[in-house]
Amino acid sequence: MAAKDIWTMLLDNVLALTIVLILLTSIINAFIKHRSRDKCLKDFRGFFVTLLLKNGKTIRGKMKLFSSSMEIEYQQPESKEQDGYCRNSYIMMNDELEADIQAIHCYHWDLTPKNKRLREKSIKRSYKPSLFRRIARTMRNSVNTLRDAFNKSINLFFGKIGGNIAGGRATQELTSVGSSIVNVFGNTYEAVLEKYIGRNVVVEIVENDGKREYAGILKEYTARYLELLNVNYDFLAILRNKLGL
Repeated sequence: MAAKDIWTMLLDNVLALTIVLILLTSIINAFIKHRSRDKCLKDFRGFFVTLLLKNGKTIRGKMKLFSSSMEIEYQQPESKEQDGYCRNSYIMMNDELEADIQAIHCYHWDLTPKNKRLREKSIKRSYKPSLFRRIARTMRNSVNTLRDAFNKSINLFFGKIGGNIAGGRATQELTSVGSSIVNVFGNTYEAVLEKYIGRNVVVEIVENDGKREYAGILKEYTARYLELLNVNYDFLAILRNKLGL
């Protein structure tokens, strides 16, 4: 059967076309959601990190990032002889990340030679972004500024296709894909933070033992996180503060 005959058959069979459209759009939507990651957290994938939780607990290991969760894989399994088991990793779901995480640190001495090269490359890109990166960021910010307009336009376009061909359910699936596409290409946009991208900044955060300042290069920001590079972390000062010296 020729492709033209198949297309004609689908057009004549609204139910079959509706099923095909719903199936295709569901697959596309699932793929987009599966590939989506927080832009700040993505930079820590595959790196050995130190996770500081708000309850004072510290977790160290290699980060694995998924669309709905994060896994910190321990360098050595944590054995619990009295309980008869050992822990190989620590998993947090997306709703736990913002609620429980105080900060994520990636120390220079924990980096592999490959990750050190990636870090140096990242610092250079942040300090002196190429013309292509500047244009791409400008376009992304434009999408964010006009997010509502893009959403309405894409939803209207896909809704028209779904309505003309296959009816209401297909329209819902197509408009959902349109919204997902805008969300993937867009990101949180804050004009006051945008002008400091690639520049040295000082960030003050509240920790368990009070407020602390971190100085570094602002690389990226999202609705949940700020990402700083080349942070000068004074361990001796922090230790003295904790010991009350």
